[in-house]
Amino acid sequence: MGDKNYTDAEAMFRDLIAVEENALGPEHALTMRSHRGLANALFNQGNYAGVEPEYRKVLELAEKVRGREHPETLEACYDLAGNLAREGKFPEAKDLAGRAADSALKAHGPNHPSTKKFKTSLTELETKNSL
Repeated sequence: MGDKNYTDAEAMFRDLIAVEENALGPEHALTMRSHRGLANALFNQGNYAGVEPEYRKVLELAEKVRGREHPETLEACYDLAGNLAREGKFPEAKDLAGRAADSALKAHGPNHPSTKKFKTSLTELETKNSL
Protein backbone atom coordinates (compact mmCIF):
# COMPACT_ATOMS: atom_id res chain seq x y z
CA MET A 1 0.00 0.00 0.00
CA GLY A 2 1.43 3.38 -0.97
CA ASP A 3 1.70 6.42 1.29
CA LYS A 4 -1.40 7.96 -0.28
CA ASN A 5 -3.42 4.88 0.63
CA TYR A 6 -2.32 5.16 4.26
CA THR A 7 -3.16 8.86 4.23
CA ASP A 8 -6.58 8.00 2.81
CA ALA A 9 -6.99 5.27 5.43
CA GLU A 10 -6.10 7.73 8.19
CA ALA A 11 -8.80 10.14 7.00
CA MET A 12 -11.31 7.32 6.68
CA PHE A 13 -10.62 6.05 10.21
CA ARG A 14 -10.85 9.54 11.68
CA ASP A 15 -14.27 9.99 10.04
CA LEU A 16 -15.37 6.53 11.08
CA ILE A 17 -14.34 7.10 14.70
CA ALA A 18 -16.38 10.31 14.85
CA VAL A 19 -19.47 8.48 13.55
CA GLU A 20 -18.97 5.45 15.79
CA GLU A 21 -18.37 7.51 18.93
CA ASN A 22 -21.56 9.43 18.22
CA ALA A 23 -23.69 6.41 17.31
CA LEU A 24 -22.20 3.62 19.43
CA GLY A 25 -20.15 5.37 22.09
CA PRO A 26 -16.42 5.65 22.68
CA GLU A 27 -16.15 2.28 24.45
CA HIS A 28 -17.87 0.17 21.80
CA ALA A 29 -15.80 -2.66 20.33
CA LEU A 30 -16.11 -1.26 16.79
CA THR A 31 -14.93 2.17 17.93
CA MET A 32 -11.96 0.56 19.66
CA ARG A 33 -11.07 -1.38 16.51
CA SER A 34 -11.29 1.80 14.44
CA HIS A 35 -8.82 3.50 16.81
CA ARG A 36 -6.49 0.54 16.23
CA GLY A 37 -6.96 0.94 12.47
CA LEU A 38 -6.10 4.62 12.76
CA ALA A 39 -3.01 3.80 14.79
CA ASN A 40 -1.93 1.25 12.19
CA ALA A 41 -2.45 3.75 9.36
CA LEU A 42 -0.34 6.31 11.22
CA PHE A 43 2.29 3.67 11.95
CA ASN A 44 2.52 2.73 8.27
CA GLN A 45 3.09 6.40 7.46
CA GLY A 46 6.01 6.43 9.92
CA ASN A 47 4.18 8.86 12.23
CA TYR A 48 5.31 7.10 15.42
CA ALA A 49 4.67 10.10 17.67
CA GLY A 50 1.10 10.26 16.36
CA VAL A 51 0.67 6.52 16.81
CA GLU A 52 1.51 6.47 20.50
CA PRO A 53 -1.62 8.32 21.75
CA GLU A 54 -3.85 6.13 19.58
CA TYR A 55 -2.27 2.87 20.79
CA ARG A 56 -2.55 4.17 24.37
CA LYS A 57 -6.23 4.89 23.78
CA VAL A 58 -6.74 1.39 22.35
CA LEU A 59 -5.00 -0.16 25.35
CA GLU A 60 -7.03 1.94 27.80
CA LEU A 61 -10.30 1.02 26.07
CA ALA A 62 -9.38 -2.66 25.80
CA GLU A 63 -8.52 -2.83 29.51
CA LYS A 64 -11.76 -1.11 30.47
CA VAL A 65 -14.06 -2.99 28.09
CA ARG A 66 -12.35 -6.37 27.71
CA GLY A 67 -10.18 -6.69 30.83
CA ARG A 68 -6.43 -6.83 31.40
CA GLU A 69 -5.99 -10.42 30.24
CA HIS A 70 -8.21 -10.41 27.13
CA PRO A 71 -6.45 -11.25 23.82
CA GLU A 72 -7.37 -7.83 22.35
CA THR A 73 -5.82 -6.14 25.37
CA LEU A 74 -2.66 -8.20 25.00
CA GLU A 75 -2.48 -7.30 21.30
CA ALA A 76 -2.82 -3.65 22.31
CA CYS A 77 0.12 -4.09 24.73
CA TYR A 78 2.14 -5.66 21.91
CA ASP A 79 1.28 -2.86 19.46
CA LEU A 80 2.13 -0.11 21.93
CA ALA A 81 5.34 -1.87 22.99
CA GLY A 82 6.51 -2.07 19.38
CA ASN A 83 5.80 1.58 18.79
CA LEU A 84 7.49 2.67 22.02
CA ALA A 85 10.57 0.67 21.02
CA ARG A 86 10.69 2.54 17.71
CA GLU A 87 10.63 5.76 19.71
CA GLY A 88 13.52 4.50 21.88
CA LYS A 89 11.34 4.13 24.99
CA PHE A 90 12.70 0.69 25.82
CA PRO A 91 11.87 0.35 29.55
CA GLU A 92 8.13 0.92 29.04
CA ALA A 93 8.15 -1.12 25.83
CA LYS A 94 9.79 -4.01 27.69
CA ASP A 95 7.24 -3.79 30.53
CA LEU A 96 4.31 -3.95 28.11
CA ALA A 97 5.85 -6.78 26.08
CA GLY A 98 6.53 -8.70 29.30
CA ARG A 99 2.96 -8.20 30.44
CA ALA A 100 1.64 -9.54 27.13
CA ALA A 101 4.02 -12.52 27.16
CA ASP A 102 3.27 -13.46 30.78
CA SER A 103 -0.48 -13.15 30.37
CA ALA A 104 -0.52 -15.12 27.12
CA LEU A 105 1.59 -17.86 28.71
CA LYS A 106 -0.90 -18.17 31.59
CA ALA A 107 -3.95 -18.06 29.32
CA HIS A 108 -2.76 -20.12 26.35
CA GLY A 109 0.37 -22.03 27.31
CA PRO A 110 3.88 -21.89 25.83
CA ASN A 111 3.06 -23.18 22.33
CA HIS A 112 0.26 -20.80 21.40
CA PRO A 113 1.13 -18.47 18.46
CA SER A 114 0.35 -15.34 20.53
CA THR A 115 2.56 -16.52 23.38
CA LYS A 116 5.41 -17.15 20.96
CA LYS A 117 4.94 -13.79 19.22
CA PHE A 118 4.87 -11.85 22.49
CA LYS A 119 7.85 -13.77 23.90
CA THR A 120 9.87 -13.10 20.73
CA SER A 121 9.06 -9.40 21.01
CA LEU A 122 10.15 -9.35 24.65
CA THR A 123 13.40 -11.15 23.84
CA GLU A 124 14.16 -8.68 21.04
CA LEU A 125 13.50 -5.73 23.37
CA GLU A 126 15.71 -7.21 26.08
CA THR A 127 18.50 -7.66 23.53
CA LYS A 128 18.16 -4.11 22.15
CA ASN A 129 17.93 -2.60 25.60
CA SER A 130 21.13 -4.31 26.74
CA LEU A 131 23.24 -3.00 23.83
